[in-house]
Amino acid sequence: MAASESEILGRLRHVRRLTRGHNGQERWDAYCPAHETNHHSLAVARFPDGGWMLKCYAGCTQDEVLGAVGLRVIDLVPDSGSQNRMPKGHNGRSMEYNRMVRMIAQADRENGRRLSKKDKDLELSAWVSLKATGEAE
Repeated sequence: MAASESEILGRLRHVRRLTRGHNGQERWDAYCPAHETNHHSLAVARFPDGGWMLKCYAGCTQDEVLGAVGLRVIDLVPDSGSQNRMPKGHNGRSMEYNRMVRMIAQADRENGRRLSKKDKDLELSAWVSLKATGEAE
C-alpha cells in the first residue's frame, strides 16, 4: 500500500505545493535528500490512484532518493484495490503513471539532461502502453 502524504512529504525538506497536473495528479517539489543541495531539484507527484513518483532532476536515482529517507519502492505503489479501479495500460501501470513518465522524460530532454538506459526503457514501456490505447503521438 502506498505511503500517506505525511509519510512521503514529512521526510523531505523545503517542500512546496505546485499546481495540479493536467491529469489530476497532486504535485510538489523539494530539496533532494540524496545529495547536498539548496535547490528544489526533486519533483514529487501523487496520482489519483494513490501511487507516488519521485524524480530528482540533478540525477539521483529513485533508489537513492528513497534510501535517503528510509522508504522503499513498495511505499510508492497504490494498493491493489485502488489500482483495479484505475484504467491500466498495456504495461500494467495506470495511464496516469504512463503519462507522467512521458512528461518527465520529455522535460529532461528539453532541459538538456541525458536519460539513463533504465529511464529510456521506462519511457519506452510507457509510450507503448499509451500507443496501444491511442494516447501517444
